[in-house]
Amino acid sequence: MPTCRRSHTKSRRGCIQCKQRHVKCDEATPSCGYCLKREVTCSFITGSRDNTDSVNASPYSQSDVSAFPLPHASTSRASELRLMHNWSTKAYKTLRQHSDESYLWQIVVPDLALSHEYLLDALLALSARHLSLDDPANAASWDCAALDYENKALTGFQLAIGSIVSSNCEAIFACSILIMVFSLAQSHWQEDNHFSDALVDILELRQFLVGIGVVQNDYHDYLRLSSFGVLFTPHTPRQIETDDSTGVPLSEMHRVVDTTLESMRAKIPDSTDTQSYSDAISSLQQAMHVYCTGGLFSGIMAWPVGLGEGIIQLIENKEPLAIAILSHYGIIIHLLRDRWWARNAGKRLVRTTIPILQEARPEFAALVQRAWTAVTNDQSSHTTPSNGI
Repeated sequence: MPTCRRSHTKSRRGCIQCKQRHVKCDEATPSCGYCLKREVTCSFITGSRDNTDSVNASPYSQSDVSAFPLPHASTSRASELRLMHNWSTKAYKTLRQHSDESYLWQIVVPDLALSHEYLLDALLALSARHLSLDDPANAASWDCAALDYENKALTGFQLAIGSIVSSNCEAIFACSILIMVFSLAQSHWQEDNHFSDALVDILELRQFLVGIGVVQNDYHDYLRLSSFGVLFTPHTPRQIETDDSTGVPLSEMHRVVDTTLESMRAKIPDSTDTQSYSDAISSLQQAMHVYCTGGLFSGIMAWPVGLGEGIIQLIENKEPLAIAILSHYGIIIHLLRDRWWARNAGKRLVRTTIPILQEARPEFAALVQRAWTAVTNDQSSHTTPSNGI
């Protein structure tokens, strides 16, 4: 990853996928070189060339399902029925934090998806990714379908957040959660030789979902009074469904990680970046505190979304302290490892960042290792993530 932002001539006629990932598109049709390399659906916005970001320049209407043809056999009508059945009987359970949320994820969200295609695509994407684990014989086909649906969901979602109103804020909110979960689920799909993509994935997710803060801020009260209100109800840690068996009390994990973050706060340099570092640490501590006292785990997942441009620039430049703070995000995400979609996400990020810290600031690497050991409490925690995680 480069140490600073890449500069290039802006591609004004580039595909939607390249615009979302902030890379220059070669504008080749029917699929640009970048999308061919990543094996994803390539789509171009139609309409005015002078306003390619306009919501009105949608590449497909919400009623036109065939605008993005899906070439894989796993996207047949029968397969879509299987994906919906898998969601309504199994996959939805992996999103609930406690049983009170069952009705929301099993009934309310699918019903919303019938009126908002980007939400339907996000739901089918996550269901397909879940099936790739439950149906290993057809895993490759399910993963291809998952990526196709996710690309459609991202396109529709990005257009939707350009015009948020009360009638679509619930669908946008639900879709944002599914997109965050899908991003974490990438980790079970990525092989070991793809660990270097972890930093890129997090920065891209943050860039894409930054607009969701508008829903949280402007429609918070509306959501609390809707079926989504159950997501804002605190629960004690023992009420939260979990299969974790490390035996380490959540309060102890919280104490150790919070202590190491405070150690890093003490090392913040006196510079123009001081506030950026301090804010990033405080928001991460708050996200962990909320989760460890029975709050939403979505607050942990969404931490990158709320980061300011200052800390993002420091992460992109691989400044050691910024990377060390990001490593702790990976450690905290590892608390969610009983969920299939978060199983390797934290490990993948820590494995990416530890070598950077070992080379640049070994003392930061040691702090990260200490926190990692407290959270994992297993044999792998006694070796450095770069060698044995």
